[in-house]
Amino acid sequence: MSRNKFIDDPIHNVFTTLHSLFQEADVLHFFGTDMLLFALLPRALRRKVVFTLDGLEWKRTNYPSPVKAVLRSYAGLTMIAANTVLVDNLPALNWYRSHFHGNYKYLPYGATAPSEGAQDTTALSKFGVAGDYAIYVGRLVPERGAHLAVNAFREMNGGLGLVVVGDATADTEPYVNSLKKSASANTLFTGFLYGRLMEQLLYHSSIYLHPSIIEGTSISLLTAMGFGKCIVASDLPENRLVLGDAGEYFEPNNPQSLAARLRELATDPVRARRKSELARRRAEEQFDWSAIVAKLVKVYESL
Repeated sequence: MSRNKFIDDPIHNVFTTLHSLFQEADVLHFFGTDMLLFALLPRALRRKVVFTLDGLEWKRTNYPSPVKAVLRSYAGLTMIAANTVLVDNLPALNWYRSHFHGNYKYLPYGATAPSEGAQDTTALSKFGVAGDYAIYVGRLVPERGAHLAVNAFREMNGGLGLVVVGDATADTEPYVNSLKKSASANTLFTGFLYGRLMEQLLYHSSIYLHPSIIEGTSISLLTAMGFGKCIVASDLPENRLVLGDAGEYFEPNNPQSLAARLRELATDPVRARRKSELARRRAEEQFDWSAIVAKLVKVYESL
């Protein structure tokens, strides 16, 4: 492949769509705005199609202007490319409903609880992690706000450590290199991690950081809630709809505001523990996977 997602992704989408047409599936379920164009073929062949959209993708900061324009132009295809369109966050759902007359429904992702082995300390030993630390988990792209976390910890100058789980994508290597150059000595970059190692680092962290600049309903945020973490998130409508009063918030795109919130939590452990419990409880009550899957099955059965 070319290592350019704007070339690789359309090629991949063509082949996966063609492959799906030869499968004995009752419903084809596509994910992402960039797949809308490719879903027109199965719809033309009278296949049942469901779409899941995770936000207004043309607002992503790392996308070139021509790509944003193309993705924005795809939005109207939701009315004809799918029998039902599922949207994982209410602000995006409201946008689609206000612009188009399609069959749009709200269905978020679920929260995952710690698996067996999450309490193990293998990951701590592997990466030399000791003491209290905050954790960031996600792609290292500007819209996810990893630079805000790095800059906030450089300003704090000691105390709590920072573990950054994630790495560059094909088009963000310069951004990641700048993160590593500007990071303080108490910041650790692990690269991409999945499964047990990621779970162990998350489980033993004191604070989960969610400094995104643009957001939908983040799976990593829901996972942190399921783990019962004290979560500090950028004050975006999408984040507040997920976290409610279970989160701590800072001014978006403001590392000084993030650093100030972290200092407050460091001096008030009771508050941090209370937020952790609220996050775990909210995950169980509002983002239970079994309930969400049951709703998805009903969508499939209704087609």
